[in-house]
Amino acid sequence: MVGGLRMSWIDWEINSNGFYAADTFSVTLPIGADMSWWACQDELDVEIFAGFPSDPVNYTTGDLESLILAQVDDLTIDPVHRTIRLSGRDFTARLIDTKTTEKWQNKRASAIATELAESHGLTPIVTSTSDRVGKYYRSEHVRLTNQRSEWDLLTYLAQEENFQVYVTGKELHFEPVPE
Repeated sequence: MVGGLRMSWIDWEINSNGFYAADTFSVTLPIGADMSWWACQDELDVEIFAGFPSDPVNYTTGDLESLILAQVDDLTIDPVHRTIRLSGRDFTARLIDTKTTEKWQNKRASAIATELAESHGLTPIVTSTSDRVGKYYRSEHVRLTNQRSEWDLLTYLAQEENFQVYVTGKELHFEPVPE
């Protein structure tokens, strides 16, 4: 699905990068008759589904597994082959692309994760933490003055809390590492 619309595809590829980077995708679509729709899009989301529905002629996305929900970073039109190639990253990209010098010393890691998730339109799935993050910075004066991505900050806080942080779909998970 592209921008909420079901579309035919020629090929697609997904790269799952684990917990500390954004998953990526690329998909090639045939160009339809109406190119104006593409020109009007400011932002596009892509969701790639796959599976083996019991009725391969009549099926819905509910019969398939969602492999990735992501934002389009690049759109390339090939008029010779009449295709459009979309590529991008999952919604971890919103946190990776946003730099911050904010440190939130008087907040808890879970509150920071919730705040950052909501600021990027993500649903926070966050386990509450008890310590204020200022204690983590006592011996790390250099990190206090560096500009870093919000994702780097969240992965740092997750490591300090013995948590894992990842994005799936439009959910930011900040929770204890499973046993």
